[in-house]
Amino acid sequence: MNNFHPEQTSLQICPVCLAREPGEFQLVEAVMYFRCFRCDATFIHSSYFPDANAERTRYELHQNGAEDEDYRAFLSRLSEPLLELLPPHQEGLDYGCGPVPVL
Repeated sequence: MNNFHPEQTSLQICPVCLAREPGEFQLVEAVMYFRCFRCDATFIHSSYFPDANAERTRYELHQNGAEDEDYRAFLSRLSEPLLELLPPHQEGLDYGCGPVPVL
């Protein structure tokens, strides 16, 4: 992983809402995390993103399916709080869910 460089804090754009220049949030193991003032998204500088080959290699390691109890438990960390907040009969998109939607 890259070491943090102060120039990586200049002119950041929020990848969620596209707001310009979110603030520095926290430095963790030489990686600066940013927090968007508009939508509260937390993210890292794009220089820390893996290249396409590394991303694909990591993605192919995932063997998550509906029968995997650990995977379902992992997803419940998102689904259970959301279900408490959303009105009944809402729909959503599970982008990247693979061939079997587990959520």
